[in-house]
Amino acid sequence: MLKRRILLGLPFGLLACAGGEEPAFLPPLVTGYRHLTPLRLNVLEVEFPDAAAHAVSVSEPTALRPEVEMRRMGQERLVPVGTTGTARFLIIRARFTRAGHSCATQDAC
Repeated sequence: MLKRRILLGLPFGLLACAGGEEPAFLPPLVTGYRHLTPLRLNVLEVEFPDAAAHAVSVSEPTALRPEVEMRRMGQERLVPVGTTGTARFLIIRARFTRAGHSCATQDAC
């Protein structure tokens, strides 16, 4: 009987020991874009110039930078297959926003 009480109480004891703080490092949600279909461009090369400072907008502090993720997506998906010409991947607007819950009340969801 004592062993059963210990086994039943163990999860609650472990929860009590858990801190309320989030870990300092959160792993990225996106690990790459190579799983998506490559976009073949009829050019010899693709350029990726830096995004302008006014093009980047982040609503709250975040570990990810939107312009970095957009550049990464372009570099992993855009494939030059032509013999002449240059394409430029311009980041005109890069924005991360945190969306609220879409339901009016928690009971409605």
